[in-house]
Amino acid sequence: MNVKGWAHLLEQARRRHRAGDAGGALEGYRRCLQRMPDHPQVLMLAAMAAAQAGHLEEAAAHARHAVSAQDDAAARMTLGRVLLQAGELEEALDCFRHATGDAATAADAGFHAGQILHRLGRSAEAAQALETVLVSRPDHGPAWNQLGVIHLTQGRVTAAREAFQSSLRVRPRDPGTLANLAAACRRLGDDASSARALETALAIAPESIPVLAGLAALERGRGRLPEALAAWERCVEADPDRADSWAGLGSARQAAGDLEGAESALRRALALDPANPDAIAGLGEWFEWQGKSEAGLDALSQAPDGCHSAGMALVAGRLLRRLGRAEEARRRLEGAVPAAAQDKPLRRQFAFSLGDVCDELGDPEAAWQWYEEGNCLTPAVFDPSAHRRWLAHLRDLTPAASPDLEGEGITFIVGMPRSGTTLVEQILAAHPDVSAAGELPVLGRLVQAFDAEGTRPGSSDSGVPIGARYLESVAEYRQGAAMMTDKMPLNYQYLGIIRSVLPRARIIHCRRDLRDVALSCFFTDFIDPALGFATRLDWLADYALAYRAFMEGWSGRLGGRRLDIDYESLVTAPDLEIRRMLEFLELPWNPACLRFHAQDRFAATASHAQVRRPVYQTSVGRWRTYARHLAPLIERLEADD
Repeated sequence: MNVKGWAHLLEQARRRHRAGDAGGALEGYRRCLQRMPDHPQVLMLAAMAAAQAGHLEEAAAHARHAVSAQDDAAARMTLGRVLLQAGELEEALDCFRHATGDAATAADAGFHAGQILHRLGRSAEAAQALETVLVSRPDHGPAWNQLGVIHLTQGRVTAAREAFQSSLRVRPRDPGTLANLAAACRRLGDDASSARALETALAIAPESIPVLAGLAALERGRGRLPEALAAWERCVEADPDRADSWAGLGSARQAAGDLEGAESALRRALALDPANPDAIAGLGEWFEWQGKSEAGLDALSQAPDGCHSAGMALVAGRLLRRLGRAEEARRRLEGAVPAAAQDKPLRRQFAFSLGDVCDELGDPEAAWQWYEEGNCLTPAVFDPSAHRRWLAHLRDLTPAASPDLEGEGITFIVGMPRSGTTLVEQILAAHPDVSAAGELPVLGRLVQAFDAEGTRPGSSDSGVPIGARYLESVAEYRQGAAMMTDKMPLNYQYLGIIRSVLPRARIIHCRRDLRDVALSCFFTDFIDPALGFATRLDWLADYALAYRAFMEGWSGRLGGRRLDIDYESLVTAPDLEIRRMLEFLELPWNPACLRFHAQDRFAATASHAQVRRPVYQTSVGRWRTYARHLAPLIERLEADD
């Protein structure tokens, strides 16, 4: 092959390389090297093509040959990139440090050195290397992004956000940087900015795993579990070997009540990465939700040496409290609680857990401070006037009536959140003739869809078969049982619609001292945005008063289809109240209902731990301990009596 033919072959190979055909380009470079085996430029091109094609050993061989043929910055950069891809970090770092001495390669070499130092756990050196790059090259977008990543891991979230924004000024359409910006905004409690960054990223790269993972985390934090689950599922489908994605999916599945699916995902994450802190914490929490606290602590203790995180400490504190080791739990939580400037959502979870521990230890002042902070860190919106207008609107929003037998065998358990609805469901679930479906969002979504259609009673198009649609949607939960329960507390708002479209359905209305209800709501870390009213005492008072007036307006209007159960009576005389419920439901007495806590059933609500205990009365009148703090709310409740 003459020189002209060799040059033509090289140009063909380079064209293929530019077109993205790494394998074809590599074959051409190999043929060129048969003629000129020591040509440094061709050796570097062959190394890059081999690396892109996944032939890392060949790529390293070509790159080393290039360095031996011409030991300059370009050859060192090529070898460093190949070694970085192969995971040979220390040798790659040495290559990049050599290349920082050449002005032409100094910025990129410093950037790669910063990447490697961060991966080696030498974050301070990494940040220094990147800052040096940015002094001479303030337009180096990748360096800004990597510096932001380092700031994020150090808990310097505001600095991280600024670095990501600087990177995006250079590369405004880089999806990875947009996903990183979204993560920083989310940790700062700025969900709106996080959502905007993710929306932009999704338009550019809808299948990007970092972007989808960011979307999943944002939706989970907003309490939108179906959307979070869908995003995590897309992540694991796109790359089944990412432990972080499986850990996120496991956590979301657990929150949705899918314990079997949660365990499968979490164990898959740990098989891929035994030191993944999110998966370890997730498995510990998985045990906690089933009342297996010792097993949860054991799962945390099996983490590899050096593997720890704030999330793991949070779960450990909760498990220790469940085991009656409250002092130890408090020390563990206080020693790991992050600053609000580092991670607002995580600090919120610590705040509620520390509130629980301090309350249990008989330190109400400290408990209240933690609960108050947790609620302040919870993003929430509630408009009392709009809520009252909505309730008034629902009184008039009545679809066309269904057949008289529609709804037979369906029982709605309704009331204020934390009023005992989960306890009632758990008691009934112990009966062999009852299928407990949990909190179903079905009715609320059907009503909202009906309302959005703009139909009104008496109009020609008002015959929307809400009842039939509801029964079709819940058929899978019925499982042939004589009775199915739907324990969505806020379904109390739809009593008029239930009476119209499911006239044979029964209503169990759970009542409880509103002072205890308000306290329990304020002490609960709700993620459902529909419960945002629980984050402020004035909102709680507004909501409770509207609820009380609404339910009083329905007093006596449901005939024999409604039964009121008082929480205080249920925990004081459970035998009597359980018999009342079973008679109301026309079910035979079954003593298993008194042993509801012994059943192997999971309750996917904030009461998941309480319903694993026998009936207890310690929550009755609990508000008195916090009467001073609740005074403004109590005054409003009593003034309206």
